[in-house]
Amino acid sequence: MLAQAYQTMSVTPGQITRIERPEPLGGETFSATVNRGQEIIYTYNDYWLTLVCLRDFGGHWDAMKAAVHALPDAAAKLRLMERLLSLEQQRVEGLRNLLGLRQPAPAELQRARRFFRTGHVNLARAW
Repeated sequence: MLAQAYQTMSVTPGQITRIERPEPLGGETFSATVNRGQEIIYTYNDYWLTLVCLRDFGGHWDAMKAAVHALPDAAAKLRLMERLLSLEQQRVEGLRNLLGLRQPAPAELQRARRFFRTGHVNLARAW
């Protein structure tokens, strides 16, 4: 795999060809923080749920939890939401703060909504 990447990057003499990173599957690290000496990892699954909560449910986890029951992979999404809510209640620096500083691209919001409405929690990583 490394040899193939090198070949792709060096195909044009004197230039480096950029290799596009694949789309995240869900388990990749989006962000991390340290709270009381413990590292807390936020995955793309967490990011997508937080984004939908903020944009479509006004930041109200309870309203989002009520809506998730009829959706695919509801139990796994609910577990993630409970974890995110718990971290917020513990006042852990979280995704809500990060998203307050960063405006997601429209495609990111569409991806997040698609994940929430029709997707399944995927712990696999593309990178």
